[in-house]
Amino acid sequence: MKANRRLVIANGLCVVSILFSALTLTPGLRATVKDTVALFQTNEQYWRAAVRKQPERRELHLLLALTLYDAGKFADAEQEFRTVKALYAGTSAAQTLPDYYIGLCLAHQDQPDEARIVLKQTLLLNDAFLNQKSPTAARTRRHRELKQNIMAALQDLPTRQPVGSKD
Repeated sequence: MKANRRLVIANGLCVVSILFSALTLTPGLRATVKDTVALFQTNEQYWRAAVRKQPERRELHLLLALTLYDAGKFADAEQEFRTVKALYAGTSAAQTLPDYYIGLCLAHQDQPDEARIVLKQTLLLNDAFLNQKSPTAARTRRHRELKQNIMAALQDLPTRQPVGSKD
């Protein structure tokens, strides 16, 4: 039993390191890494088992949440992203990524008003990070990319119909 636990943990750590490495690889290699990671991400049960064994590990919750999101299970993904956000509470880590995905999950669940609120709050948090003194260049780049994604998601949300208007 302990050997299986170690194997699950080792495999999970390998995938996590591949995911984080993929952010810094050249674009040509990124596709290969993405394909390799996709093999692991299709296994929702794998991530659920890993989370059950180590529920305090936020990176495992994040990987499960991303897997659920990619599978179109937006309600389950939203709950996992909320868990990730709760696990990061009280740390200095930027919490904009889980918030961004919570907003997207809400949009996919036909809750555009709630999604708009979450995405606007995420945009404010993201801008606050960009205005800090001397963030690293890589973090600044990721937050600028996230800001563009948030803006695009906000534009994609359906606009509110005035009361009494007809289509």
